[in-house]
Amino acid sequence: MKKLALFMFAAGMTFASYAQEVIFKTLAAKGTCMVQRGANPDEYTPISTGLQIYLEDKIIITGSSSYVGLVSMDGKALELKKGGVYYVKDLSKSLTSGGSSMAEKYLSLLVEDMIKVSDNTARNMKYTGSVERSIENNEIVIFLPETTKIAGTIGEVQWFPKSTVASYNITIVDLYEESVFSESTSSQNISIDFATLGMNPGQIYKMKVANAVNEEINSGFISLQVPTRSEMAKYESELSVLKSEVPENSAIGDMVIATYFEEQELFLNAIPFYESAIEKEPNIVEFQNAYNMFLFKIGLETVKETK
Repeated sequence: MKKLALFMFAAGMTFASYAQEVIFKTLAAKGTCMVQRGANPDEYTPISTGLQIYLEDKIIITGSSSYVGLVSMDGKALELKKGGVYYVKDLSKSLTSGGSSMAEKYLSLLVEDMIKVSDNTARNMKYTGSVERSIENNEIVIFLPETTKIAGTIGEVQWFPKSTVASYNITIVDLYEESVFSESTSSQNISIDFATLGMNPGQIYKMKVANAVNEEINSGFISLQVPTRSEMAKYESELSVLKSEVPENSAIGDMVIATYFEEQELFLNAIPFYESAIEKEPNIVEFQNAYNMFLFKIGLETVKETK
């Protein structure tokens, strides 16, 4: 009898432990979304960033415009966009099985950053390893930090003038002051196909935006670092894996790729993915906050708000 009692107790503890296994953490939510706890069906918990969701729980979403972004504990991402009742057991089964993924790291970073924002600590934090702020005292401020890596083919560069400027000259020169790019525009942005400029791998270039009429009104130089061939091969390989591990054409997928580029200091590459995620889900405050935190960390928050 004692052995039977011990066996039943152990089995009960195993089941309870399994039932309380954390399956997901929430990345973002909008609308009326809550979790009905399997361990206590009378408990309904509103969904917020970082909330742990267990195997026996149910996710309840009300309305056709609600949204919940989930991150599994092995680095899989899932978006719920329709009203209804979702059993966590079923959601877990719908995900492909496998070991830890590359996306796990960047999804975890996203959750951590979003929790910091929701705790109202983001604006007061000192970030370890933060990059130098973009040059703030010049008449034209480029929406980039003082140093950024350049990878890929096309990047959009934006800037903000502190006084009215009718036309701008954008130049990129090498360290010997020889021009590799020069163009004029009346806009406050320009798309540059860096792959066509003949920029050498592993080299540093300098970019400047100036008033076309008065060159003394300018942004100062921003350093552009071109990755080496081995670095580019690494980025391409890792991005290929990363894109295969996140939902295709999704806001979460864009946020993961933006976070990857940010960690690699490819800030110009990160910006369009943050903006694409916000365009896909414009009412998700967590995504907007993550983008603002990114801008803060690279020294551009004030500039963007001014714009």
